Amino acid sequence: MKEYMKEGRDTVKMRWCVRKHNQGWSSDKIAAHLRVPRRTAYYWIDKYSDCTKEEMVNRPNKVGVKMDDRTRKFALGLREKHD
Repeated sequence: MKEYMKEGRDTVKMRWCVRKHNQGWSSDKIAAHLRVPRRTAYYWIDKYSDCTKEEMVNRPNKVGVKMDDRTRKFALGLREKHD
């Protein structure tokens, strides 16, 4: 299987986006070519311009919230009460 097929489509697009930006393409042209919103292209360029290929992995920015059982039960009770 080809290497790009093992990775997620977004990761391949991110790498291509940064590579083309480093080659002098404008962010608007990159966004249009990839058919992604301009702010997505700007975000990828800003976040991944200084990364190596191995570091350039699309990971979620949010980490799951940890809460104790008492808080979880309270939150679930509120949800049931207001649904």
